[in-house]
Amino acid sequence: MTGKEYLQQAYQTEKRIQSLKNDIRRLEEVAGCTTSSLSGMPHAPSGEKSRLEAVAIKIAEKRQELRKQELIHKEMREEAALLLVELEDEDFKLLLEKRYLKGKDWREIREEMHYSERWVFKLHDLALAAFEEILKKKKKECS
Repeated sequence: MTGKEYLQQAYQTEKRIQSLKNDIRRLEEVAGCTTSSLSGMPHAPSGEKSRLEAVAIKIAEKRQELRKQELIHKEMREEAALLLVELEDEDFKLLLEKRYLKGKDWREIREEMHYSERWVFKLHDLALAAFEEILKKKKKECS
């Protein structure tokens, strides 16, 4: 596994967490609309209530998946952070942390670090190469 692949695991998990949060928010909005349409007037017993129950079940499932992904992400971040500490260059650490552990996009990183787009990408390549060396070293130590 390359350094980039290793770090992208945390990045992808962060994006999955954001997606789950958005799904939950949308489902809660649907549930709110469903409950507001219920009234005391007689109607078919299974209609809206079963739809509300289905939405509630889906919300519970999404929340459970969210908790699972958050735990996975926390473990990945902690493990990656321990490896990033070993990078000697502070800019390398900062850039990789912002991109992969905090899930920031390139524009945000450029603005926060006050670098040009070209330099951020060059720095990224250098940082990944240095990180890859740390991964290789750790792999040898564990073998």
